[in-house]
Amino acid sequence: MQPFKIALTCTFVFSAFTVMAQEMQLIAPMSGTSTFIGKQMVKGSGQDAADDACKAETAATATDTALNNGARFIYGLPCIEALDAAADRVVASSNDSIILALGVEVDDITNRDKRAHWPVFRLGPKTSDEAVIIGEYLKASWRDKPFAIIDDGTLYGRQLAQDVRALLEDDKLTPVFTDTYRPLLERQAGLVRRIVKSGATHVFVGGDAYDVSIMGTDAQAIGADLVFAGGSAFLAPPADGTLPEGAQFAGLSDVSKSTDGAYFAALAKAASQIGTQALNYAKDNDTTMARAMTAQAFETDLGLIRFDLNGENDRQWFSVFEVKGGKPTPIQENNG
Repeated sequence: MQPFKIALTCTFVFSAFTVMAQEMQLIAPMSGTSTFIGKQMVKGSGQDAADDACKAETAATATDTALNNGARFIYGLPCIEALDAAADRVVASSNDSIILALGVEVDDITNRDKRAHWPVFRLGPKTSDEAVIIGEYLKASWRDKPFAIIDDGTLYGRQLAQDVRALLEDDKLTPVFTDTYRPLLERQAGLVRRIVKSGATHVFVGGDAYDVSIMGTDAQAIGADLVFAGGSAFLAPPADGTLPEGAQFAGLSDVSKSTDGAYFAALAKAASQIGTQALNYAKDNDTTMARAMTAQAFETDLGLIRFDLNGENDRQWFSVFEVKGGKPTPIQENNG
């Protein structure tokens, strides 16, 4: 009789795990140019992924299949087109299901007029977080400094520079010089001379490591002592140039320091931990998945994470770094 009881218990446990596995579905790019992201998500979560190929049509098909199989917690979908298509399929279904988007930084994925009908939560930072952390830091450290704000004209660089400028001007801090420069030039001496002539001693750059390294070299050549600041594009491989000593920037901290995809593995692992806890909460409290996602804090390898009613997480993903001895060193930790 005892062996039968053990076997029966094992059967129930196996069935429970099977049901949980069906209720959680990872959807990620397993084909196309973003395959490396999908592979890292599979590695981190320990779960097979349905392929979205970073395409809307493929994501919609994968989501329909997941919903038909009883998925209530769908996660992954790091590409915005695929995420939108998947969310539309969840909305159109009668399932009590939600989506946890991993690594999608576009602000408005959680800023919907009809939030009650938009089942998307975010794990990872949003675009505006970067500007906020470096902007708030500069409000204090550049308060009595004449500064310039320049950008490279790209969508990323222009938006970052505009957001930081708005934050500083809200505190009545106005740049003495602004400009949009041509990126990827071998020299930026003319730009540097104009900055120096304006009286600026500090420069916020909406641009990347290559251009800032050129500016730093040209400034040094004419004896100008400029302090540069910027965003996460400053954190780049050595081949992209050496950042000037003392440069300050907002960079994704801890899980995101690696450029080999480990960031996505860490997000997926935390997401699977959140999914398990959310499903258990919904069952134990006879409530919806949306309620389960906002009613508790989740214990994950990334720390304690809570979601608000808009679907945003409360983790602080960025730290402010300063280049010392040629290496980025945290000067303001913001790990939640």
